[in-house]
Amino acid sequence: MFGRRRNKRRIYLAFFHREFTPDNPIKYHTAFLVTPKRPNSISEAKNSRIFHVRKDLSNGREERWIFDPKPTRTRSYLLAGVMLLGKVPNAISADALETIFECVPRLTAPRDNPRWLCRDWIWSALPILVAENVIKPLPSAPNEVWKAGLAFTEAQNVPMLFNAIPCCDALGRRIASEIGPLVKNPTVKDP
Repeated sequence: MFGRRRNKRRIYLAFFHREFTPDNPIKYHTAFLVTPKRPNSISEAKNSRIFHVRKDLSNGREERWIFDPKPTRTRSYLLAGVMLLGKVPNAISADALETIFECVPRLTAPRDNPRWLCRDWIWSALPILVAENVIKPLPSAPNEVWKAGLAFTEAQNVPMLFNAIPCCDALGRRIASEIGPLVKNPTVKDP
């Protein structure tokens, strides 16, 4: 038991509210969220990391999908629900994890496949995370795991800012959430 770090980082499939469109009727953007164990979700500190792809229009002519990893607060106003995928082994550094995600194929020219979305990148990333021993084997195909998380998130009430974020396992079953409230509940007195 000595010599083993027990406070492993958590890796979640995170569902963020987004404005849906006729081209993309899904109301959640999906990303990977890596957090410390029992993160302080009220803190303004960017103690977690988000790994995702997003459309970029910066070249002014054509949109493209880019990999956009960045530090983030654990809890945001847009976070609607999470699926715990596992604990990141301590041997995998933050840089190594970013390198793994950066290797996941992404569509760079949306005109080639206008139906390609962030979820497609998630579906490609999940087997790579398993192969790289970041997470344990999945209970079903990547798209089915994603669908279980989506169904769980859609079945939840909009999270109150002073409630924990709804959390499920890879089968879509509710589990205790380590991602707490965004703001302190004003009706609860400090001891």
